Amino acid sequence: NELAVLAGQRSGKSIVTAMASTYITHRILKMQKPGEIYNVGKGQILHGTFVALTAGQAKDTLWDPYYGYLMESPWFKKYHALLDHYQRKYHQEFYKLKDTFVLYKHRKLTVYPAGPDKRVLRGRTRIFGAIDEIGWFDNSKDNKKIKIDANGVYEAVVRSLATVRSSEERLIEMGFDQAMTAHMLNISSPS
Repeated sequence: NELAVLAGQRSGKSIVTAMASTYITHRILKMQKPGEIYNVGKGQILHGTFVALTAGQAKDTLWDPYYGYLMESPWFKKYHALLDHYQRKYHQEFYKLKDTFVLYKHRKLTVYPAGPDKRVLRGRTRIFGAIDEIGWFDNSKDNKKIKIDANGVYEAVVRSLATVRSSEERLIEMGFDQAMTAHMLNISSPS
């Protein structure tokens, strides 16, 4: 099942994408063993990736608002304080929260901005992907580019959601009606 939302120019699309991504992160962190729930394989990391025309743009327009929510929301402040407490207590690192990525080792989840390179975007198992300004990427069917190829970047990110999506469908069939699927968040100004 796909959900499409249409929002006009200057409607806060990037902020809404950051909010939705923060909520998805929150849901994954509340799971005890997301890798087992989604049957992604022992030691496999779930990814959340923000993509734009450049890695810098992905950081500025999507990652920075997301990072701001991680740093400022009351729930995440309390969660990080709890992790800090247990890191000190057990002398073990449970998470890294940097201005360019976040890694929650104990939940095997990482979130980061990336450039539009379809080769680099392939092969990850994603819980969410977001593409900013996808309408401004090169959308020619005959495109042979590795970077800024709308179809190639979109396909790489969407395919990386398939594992979690199929696991969510399996969970729903088993009666787990609170299962969460992998999300694709594409936004763009008109082009």
